[in-house]
Amino acid sequence: FPSHDRGAMTDDANGNPTTNTITVEGRPTILEWSKNGTELYYATDANKLYRVSHITDIMDLSPSSYNGKFHTDIFQYNTASGNTPNAVNLNMNSPYRTTLIGSFDVPITSISVAKDDAQMVVTFNNPTQTGTTGIVMHSGTANIKTSNAITWQKKDAGLTSLRTYCSMIEKDDVKKVFLGTDQGLYYTSDITSGTWANVNASIANAADKVPNVQIFDIKQQVLMPWDCYNSGQIYVATNGRGVWTNTEMLKNYYVGIQDSEISRSTV
Repeated sequence: FPSHDRGAMTDDANGNPTTNTITVEGRPTILEWSKNGTELYYATDANKLYRVSHITDIMDLSPSSYNGKFHTDIFQYNTASGNTPNAVNLNMNSPYRTTLIGSFDVPITSISVAKDDAQMVVTFNNPTQTGTTGIVMHSGTANIKTSNAITWQKKDAGLTSLRTYCSMIEKDDVKKVFLGTDQGLYYTSDITSGTWANVNASIANAADKVPNVQIFDIKQQVLMPWDCYNSGQIYVATNGRGVWTNTEMLKNYYVGIQDSEISRSTV
């Protein structure tokens, strides 16, 4: 990554690499990959959201004698002083191109990218919902290379006075989103509507309810059913109440096919 307040080469308005530069504001605080692995998203402590593109073009200049650096490094190296980075001159051979895709009022607490790489959910530390940011912002155009075509909308109905720590888009349904807050786990079946409820609202048995404490992380097993025993299973990390799991999205593991016996009558 570029250093704090350093320049980074960027794409043109249509997503094509240029040698033009932008200033990266703040220090990276959160990272998230696109599901196809071609982009990396990161938030900074200046409330900015950036996308790093053309990552698939990374390669080692001399793989037979690897010496700890790539020709794709953002900055040129000063070979006269132990290959230290020269933070003044950018490396024009670097394929990385950084694009600012979001500027917000308050700190970003999580970034979630859906399997189609178009849907993105960003959460914020903004319980009072001040400014234009709110608590949750959603984009359905995050994979568009034209930076000015990426749009963000507030999707925080029913989330009054909540602090957020994490989020997760369900792997098989890009509209289903889980949200970790300081008052438990929240869920929406359609992020485009932005209507949320605590997951305990539909659970009758008290023993099955997720504790209404701080939820610091949400993970889902994204491997296919033939690659693992817990495909689709969701895990939630709480503050002081351990790890909870949910099997509603669990996919069955198949190890074979058993033929049915067919009875035959004897004539």
